[in-house]
Amino acid sequence: MMVASVLHTLNIHPVTGNNEEKFDPSSEVITGLVSAPERVPCTLTARSTNAERLIQQSSLC
Repeated sequence: MMVASVLHTLNIHPVTGNNEEKFDPSSEVITGLVSAPERVPCTLTARSTNAERLIQQSSLC
């Protein structure tokens, strides 16, 4: 449910370098109890003013 909420309310964009080239994240994975990709730098922006309001009203902030 958390992933669906993030995808519904936020735009996720890759970070760009100094010369506006997009950052290409590595495909390496951190292993442990749960496997996850290494940290991937990105920017998050609200999809709309309504989405921004939902984010501010959520108990997750």
